[in-house]
Amino acid sequence: MQEVGASYNHYRRTLRQLADRCEFETITVDQILRDKIVFGIQDSKTLDDSQLVTLKLESGNFLRFQPDTGAQCNVVPLHLYKKATRDLNLFNVAPVSTAIISYGGTSIPFLGKVRLRVWRGDFTRLLDCNLVDS
Repeated sequence: MQEVGASYNHYRRTLRQLADRCEFETITVDQILRDKIVFGIQDSKTLDDSQLVTLKLESGNFLRFQPDTGAQCNVVPLHLYKKATRDLNLFNVAPVSTAIISYGGTSIPFLGKVRLRVWRGDFTRLLDCNLVDS
């Protein structure tokens, strides 16, 4: 997660550094960074509407996302996932036992993993996301 007061560029550089250290299977840094979306922006001063895209979910709800931040994975806060998907009982959530380390060094445990079908205009894609409780 971006720390309050940190610039977007600093946050993105830090995420890229995390991706550089990723040793997950045979995935390259470019593959990790391509098409990644993160909800880690904390400071509204560093995020304006020009940095966001609106994606439609199967539920018919819309979410605003920030694409290509350099994150090694997609992170969605649990409360947003529940609201957007209406999966209040978490039936579509697969358990995981991993965490992400924020650029400040804080460990943030994942609550589970989901695959969301999203649309932007006529383009559709399955998006793998990790849920966090923040």
